[in-house]
Amino acid sequence: QNTGYVTQKSFGRLFDYFGPLTQEEDMLSVIDRLRRLFLHQWFHADIDTAECERVLLSQKKDTFLVRYSSNKNAFTFSRCAFVEGQKTRILHCRVARDADKNTFVFN
Repeated sequence: QNTGYVTQKSFGRLFDYFGPLTQEEDMLSVIDRLRRLFLHQWFHADIDTAECERVLLSQKKDTFLVRYSSNKNAFTFSRCAFVEGQKTRILHCRVARDADKNTFVFN
């Protein structure tokens, strides 16, 4: 249920995916970076697999979205892989974040 408020738990999850903050960064630059990310139509943040597939099934081939993974420190890249007649297949690929190396790895 969307109350219009950000809970402490959901705010803390941001740092699971995008943190930790370094001493070189200030909070305003991090918030600005996140704000720009959330403006992209392909970033859907906190939706589950079923909702993701519902969104993508009505889209054309190669449409994609990025969302939080159910695994901590990871995202899921989901896309319409191909259309076969009337059947659309959705593929999901986990993208893990290595905070120590500041890199991402496709699983």
